[in-house]
Amino acid sequence: MHDLFQIDISEYNLLQLADWIQKCREAIKPNSNKENDKIVKFYEEWRKHYTEHEGFYNSQLYKHAILANGITPDTYLLEDGSGEQHDISDLLYKLTIHLEEDDLNLEFITDYAKHRFSKIEKYIEAVNSAFQAKDYREALKELVLNRKRHKINTIKILKNEKELFTKDPYRLLKNIKEYEITTVEMEFSDSKKEYTSKNNRKMRDNGFEVYYLKDVQDDLDQYNIRKDQYFAYFKNALVKEYDKKLFGNLCFYLSLDIDSAETLYNLNGYTITRSREKSDEILTECFRLGFPLLYANIFLSRAQNVTTTLDVRVFPNRKPKITISRFNFECNVSDYTKEYEQQIIYSINRISSFLKAKHKSLQGHEDRIKKCDKDAIAFEKEQEKLYLEIQECDKNIDDYQRNLQGNKIKLKNEQTKRDIKKRRINTLQKQIESKIESYEWHHKAIGIIKSSKYPSVEFLKTELPYYDGLTLKQIKKLCRKLSELHYKMKKKWR
Repeated sequence: MHDLFQIDISEYNLLQLADWIQKCREAIKPNSNKENDKIVKFYEEWRKHYTEHEGFYNSQLYKHAILANGITPDTYLLEDGSGEQHDISDLLYKLTIHLEEDDLNLEFITDYAKHRFSKIEKYIEAVNSAFQAKDYREALKELVLNRKRHKINTIKILKNEKELFTKDPYRLLKNIKEYEITTVEMEFSDSKKEYTSKNNRKMRDNGFEVYYLKDVQDDLDQYNIRKDQYFAYFKNALVKEYDKKLFGNLCFYLSLDIDSAETLYNLNGYTITRSREKSDEILTECFRLGFPLLYANIFLSRAQNVTTTLDVRVFPNRKPKITISRFNFECNVSDYTKEYEQQIIYSINRISSFLKAKHKSLQGHEDRIKKCDKDAIAFEKEQEKLYLEIQECDKNIDDYQRNLQGNKIKLKNEQTKRDIKKRRINTLQKQIESKIESYEWHHKAIGIIKSSKYPSVEFLKTELPYYDGLTLKQIKKLCRKLSELHYKMKKKWR
């Protein structure tokens, strides 16, 4: 049995229990079918642990601990005497979990523990209020938009104790005596994404940093909630029948416990706890135990009498009618059957569709890179032109200042014209920086698409361990070999 299930969690407080659930969620990181097998085994061990401690799992404390993982933890940066910053968020997070066992007397650690309790209570209250609100969609949208909200705290050491940090950050925390803390809050902005020349994000006048709708949508995309679904359900509030998967994915995104999850399903005309469908029974267990979406999808894909998962882009909606065996590219006579040929044709079609989609995605990124190049060059040329025009304005201003008599209005007009051109240059600079960031992002996306190792379920629509973890180049080669095999077979046995 896994070490996590040999711990007595019955005496844990809210923070400790939330941390234990998060450790369970991250215990296994699957990247192949072999790892997926480990998750299924881990799932069974977690279920067994539940049956042994059913009363505790059904307690409000455990449900609140699941909800606690729907909050983005605060960030803590330690700035030493040289001005260098070190991220100690994980260390402080752990220290607040076992605060009573620690001999650190730093006030901000105790304050952080209290803040975490308070933030969890507010989130629980916000979830309950959202489901009771008359316009529950609007309230739910606020939960989604504020999911990433958190504080960024910088602890500045007032004496140079960098030597301590290089040995042990815990020792530094234990020994620092003089420090000051500055706090900035990350909050949602529905304005257009903006940048500064030095930072990725624009700092507001009130000292808050912001994240944007695009950032939220990128997160939702990881939970299979597309942009069009977000706008249809939250922004436009369209009255229509939504796919049940949308609400399952929302539950996982917000880390809802079983009671909250069932309420969300109910509000939208569905149920899972009172359903006899195998997939709903599995999801009910997942929300009751605190499973993450990744584990749930893998177990759903392996379960008998279940034909769908919440991940519509990786797993097939229906199990394939054709069972694919390992191909023998030697083209032996004994291999040939009508069923074997069907497997080859089916595989070629599936892989071709996958490659076509990836080619379209790559082409889209390349087109955007070209556009970024074109736009950036155009902006730079406009800047060069404006710089020349500003030089001309400066020359005229000097002339008018030397001969001020009768030229005051002209001087003022020329200064105004110069200021407008300077503001335009600053605007262009922001646009250039935005294009550069976009250019780099699309280049990175191309690299990820080409270097990623894809599971067989993604390009063959079925799990085949011997074709798992192939790169795009290897998948193209496999498709070519299958096409050659099919041609040889048809020619040989015509």
